[in-house]
Parts: sequence; structure tokens; C-alpha cells
Amino acid sequence: MQPFRHLLKPGSHFEWTKELDHLFEESKSVIIHEIQKGVEIFDKTRPTCLATDWKSRYASVEGEALAAVDALDKASHFVLGCSDLILAVDHKSLLKMFADRSLEDIPNPRLRNLKEKSLRYRFRTMHVPGVRHVAADAVSRRPVGEPTSMMLPDDIATILNPASSNLPDLPHSFLAAIRTQKRDTAKICNVSTTPAAEMIKSVTWDDVRLATSSDPSMTKLLDIIADGFPDSHKDLLPDLRPYHRFRDDLTSFDGVALYNDRVIIPQSLHYRVLQALHSAHQGVFQMCSSAESYFF
Repeated sequence: MQPFRHLLKPGSHFEWTKELDHLFEESKSVIIHEIQKGVEIFDKTRPTCLATDWKSRYASVEGEALAAVDALDKASHFVLGCSDLILAVDHKSLLKMFADRSLEDIPNPRLRNLKEKSLRYRFRTMHVPGVRHVAADAVSRRPVGEPTSMMLPDDIATILNPASSNLPDLPHSFLAAIRTQKRDTAKICNVSTTPAAEMIKSVTWDDVRLATSSDPSMTKLLDIIADGFPDSHKDLLPDLRPYHRFRDDLTSFDGVALYNDRVIIPQSLHYRVLQALHSAHQGVFQMCSSAESYFF
């Protein structure tokens, strides 16, 4: 295509010669040949399945939704207008979001935006458990660069300054809680001679993840979130039944269970979290509001 480039320069005289015409036809033949080699004829009348998976620094449900919508857009030449299109995902909470949930019922702005982008496609969503979602799962984990280690040190300064570490993108609510906790600790240091570390011990993301993995009920909850909740709460163990009515909004991220963007605190950390929240000596209303904003 080199002989054509001068025709695109501003001020160049445009002249179509027989030589350019010959090269143009030759270029078209090469492109057609490459397409015939790489793309088979696609029959839109046959059932079509688009299998997606996610591996990024989004929250779990947002990442899975992004992967699905991005795949639809990239494969739009094949899937736009398909009368029998199946979207196969391994995240069960997407079934309701992509089905009958209206935009106004989706509180998360990022999910609402992704849902809106998917409206021009006609498809039905199917859940495929992770152990059977082999092809998409393998492709999503294909390395695209040098591996980076995920450091989760027990260091508030590192968590509050993600640019200086290799931390994953933690939920905003958790980081906000830590920042509030740090400010409250600073207030106590100004009015007390007792070291802050002895009064309040910060609850880090690593603490929550470790406590979650050590709690049998929480590990079972993570498995159920990944595989999908049963239709009836009676099919769950007694200590997990209260979560059934929140099932559409439960996700997991980096080994921690979440309700929307709020961190589900394991039983073993309840006292430490409450102690940190109470450190600012807030009133009842503000105390409850802070707790409900960050934790579940």
C-alpha cells in the first residue's frame, strides 16, 4: 500500500494511474485470500454460543459483566442479529442482570452502563459452573505480559497509597473505611498519651481475607456465591440461610465476600471492626450510618 500513501497527504495532487489500479486490485485479492483462510462462513440461523470470562482488577460481578459486553462488541459482526444467541458465563448473578432487571433497578453505575450497552443484542444468558467453563476460563488467564506479584502487607500507608505498591484494586468502600479509621485514630492520638496501636488495631484487607479463609461458614458462602444459590433457603445450612435473600447482590473479590460494594466481615473480626468504628465517639445515628456504608 506504500504507493497510495502520498495521495492522502494534504496538498498532494490526486492522480489515479493504471499502476495504482493494478496494485489496488492486487491488494483486494490478498485481503480476500487471508479472510478465506482465517474465517469460515458463519450461519446466523444456527444456535450460537459466546462464552466469556474475566481476569482483571475489577470487582467480580463488574469484571464478569465487562467481559461479556466486551465480547459481544468484539464479536458483533457475528452475533448482532442472531436469533438464537446464548451468552455463557460462570457468574450466576449476571443471569438476572442481563435478563429482566431494568436499568433503574441497578444501583451500581458501572453495571448500569454495561447493561445499557448490551441492550442492542438479543441473547439469553446461561450459567456454566467454573469447572465446566474450561475454554473461556483458560483464555482469560492467558498471560499478556510479565507476571506481577500481589503484595498485601499489613500496612495502612501502603493501602492508602496504592501507587507505591502492587495491591489489587480494593473496593472503594473498604478503602474509605480505612481512611476514616486512620483519621479517627489521629484524633485519639491528639487527646491521649496511650499509643494508638494499643488502643485500636487497624483491620486490613489481608486480615479480612485471612479471617474469611479460616471461617468454615465464610468459605462455604464463597463456594455458593461462585456456584449459585439454591432456589430455596431451606437447602442451605442454617448459618447461611440469612444470606439467601441477598443472593442477587452477593459477589466475591480476592477471597473476600461482598454485598454490593460492602465487605462481609467474618465473625472473628466483628469485635475489632466495631472497636475501630467506635473510636471516633460518634452518635448512634452516625455510628450506624458509617457501619452500613462500609461493612455487612
